[in-house]
Amino acid sequence: MKKIILFFLMLIFMLSSVGALQIKGGDDVVIKEQINENLVVAGSTVSVEGPVNGDVMAAGGEVRIESVVNGDILAAGGTVYVKNNVTGDVRAAGGQIEIDGNVNGDVMATGGTIRIKTLNPVGGDVLVSGGKITLNSNVKGDARLSGGDVKIDGVIEGNAIIEGENIVLSDGAFIKGDLNYSSATEPVLKKEQVNGSIFKKDVDIKKRAPTYVASLGWKIYTSLALLLIAIVLVWVMPAMSLRLANNIRHEFWKSLLLGLVALVVTPVAAILIGITLIGLPIAIVIVMLFVIAVYISKIFAALWVGKLFFRKPHRTLFGNVVLPVIIGIVIYAILVSIPYAGWLVRILGMLLGLGAMTIAIFNLEKKRRQR
Repeated sequence: MKKIILFFLMLIFMLSSVGALQIKGGDDVVIKEQINENLVVAGSTVSVEGPVNGDVMAAGGEVRIESVVNGDILAAGGTVYVKNNVTGDVRAAGGQIEIDGNVNGDVMATGGTIRIKTLNPVGGDVLVSGGKITLNSNVKGDARLSGGDVKIDGVIEGNAIIEGENIVLSDGAFIKGDLNYSSATEPVLKKEQVNGSIFKKDVDIKKRAPTYVASLGWKIYTSLALLLIAIVLVWVMPAMSLRLANNIRHEFWKSLLLGLVALVVTPVAAILIGITLIGLPIAIVIVMLFVIAVYISKIFAALWVGKLFFRKPHRTLFGNVVLPVIIGIVIYAILVSIPYAGWLVRILGMLLGLGAMTIAIFNLEKKRRQR
């Protein structure tokens, strides 16, 4: 089992196969110099002030990208700000997201409060999900917006699909294509603001209750399944589980950073390996193991959370790993059920767990070389 895990993690982090990378991490990270390669950065606060000629992957409590990025942006944090021009796509997840710089590609974001306000039109499509969404930019492609409050104050050259509790098209809004919307209340708009056809998907309040019941039942089922798997996993591998939880405890930001790298690198590595017929079986194995790793990653993050409630280690296996992981999984299940914030808990748990596994394999490899 351990050999399989080692083999899998070594394949994941074949960073050389995806081009040059510059990795930075710390509590407060400020990057002012020009970066001529892909940048991966994580910290309590992250500020990118120098131009980047490559992709940017950033994670932290606050992420500010204030320079030109000649590539794509993948950012996750409590707050995410993109304040300058981006030649590629912007993918962001956070409690608060603000995109003020021009974006030549697509914008994909999910979060609590999301505001997109660019001087030039967004070059591609806009796909956003959040609690409160404000689109103050023109969009050359289509727009798909899903949230509680959705406000549009720009020109959408393609079609628009909107799902929300409150939908408002301000006086400056115009949709050149069709509008498909779903809302429990009537949207604030004028027919002349839509050049194409307007389609409404009715929301039957009476029929929503069974859906919520089914959704709640599914959440309970998946939480219990995760809890059962977690108990079995930490019972069978207590030492490794504790080691991974301690990696998160002692190297939180490093775990977050390497988890982000793993999440991005693995699909690319699998594709590159699977190009040839010889490498295809290996690529399939990588993908399968990666899916398993993503699923169990949250278990180690939950164990870390559960261990915070115990100051001293217990002598028994149950008290040392089983009880803490039960507490952690229960807390995790509650947090992921919070509207518009649960996704952030899912992402953090996944990244921290993947990062902890990465640190473990690096440490094992370092010890092996020292022998």
